[in-house]
Amino acid sequence: MGRYLARRALLSIPVLLGVSLFVFLMIYLLPGDPVTIMTFGANPTPKQVEAIREQMGLNDPLHIQYLKFISKAVRGDFGRSIRSNHLVIDDIKRNLPPTLLLTAAAMGVAITTGFLLGIVAALHRNTWVDNVSMTLALLGVSMPAFWLGILLIYFFAVQLGWFPVTGSQGVNRLVLPAVALGWGYAAIIARLIRANLIDAMGQEFILTARAKGLPNRLVIVRHALKNALIPVVTIIGLQFGNMLAGAVVIEVLFARQGIGRLLVDAILQRDFPLVQTIVLFIAVFYVVSNLLVDVSYAFFDPRIRYE
Repeated sequence: MGRYLARRALLSIPVLLGVSLFVFLMIYLLPGDPVTIMTFGANPTPKQVEAIREQMGLNDPLHIQYLKFISKAVRGDFGRSIRSNHLVIDDIKRNLPPTLLLTAAAMGVAITTGFLLGIVAALHRNTWVDNVSMTLALLGVSMPAFWLGILLIYFFAVQLGWFPVTGSQGVNRLVLPAVALGWGYAAIIARLIRANLIDAMGQEFILTARAKGLPNRLVIVRHALKNALIPVVTIIGLQFGNMLAGAVVIEVLFARQGIGRLLVDAILQRDFPLVQTIVLFIAVFYVVSNLLVDVSYAFFDPRIRYE
């Protein structure tokens, strides 16, 4: 296991380097001078422009800038925000907990709803229960998160008044954003659970377990469902990274504090150091999520061994 983790960690390094290179070159991919773009509308003096260039190290050769960017990033030094002059890492630390809470709540909605719909559909295959469950899943896959969020706001906040629309404080303000962000992923999980559970229930080991007189519930939970989880775990791991990125739209829609809203504000304000750091953080989070998914395979399927 240790050797496998070390090998997977080493294989992740080129991915992170590639992402870091793209993030570093972000300010150079736009036409024009980076400082002019970042200070558009502020009318800085030539002296202020030169001070910004010196602060960001833009007077150095490109390869030297990249090496400095990497070395500082490894130490957790991402510079200062152009607009607020705060340390970028402090802004991220302040806005990260609400986003992680929203992502965890949305993942809870996705897993709970997806497993429930998928198992019910598989156990009632080709019945009206199956049709209703898969129709709900199809709607979830087809409906964008922002559109579902607007519908939830209209019906449950404006018309019924059950939940507040905006803000980050309290569980009641978390319900609608979590459902809006997690429902589409719940639909994907439901369809996977149904397909894999139906396939697993037709295998010989399931027939053997039933022939031994094991209760049907035990056969489904301990044998069929566990063997159907490998592809589902893969999707859940990928979705967790996607949810962190998808929180951008939901946090703006529900006016929630978080990394997503911070990223949008940074883009609108042309605060490139902050934009670079947030994008890099999301990429690292995504890579780590995939690594944890690979490690979890052995738990769900003992036949998998790491050499």
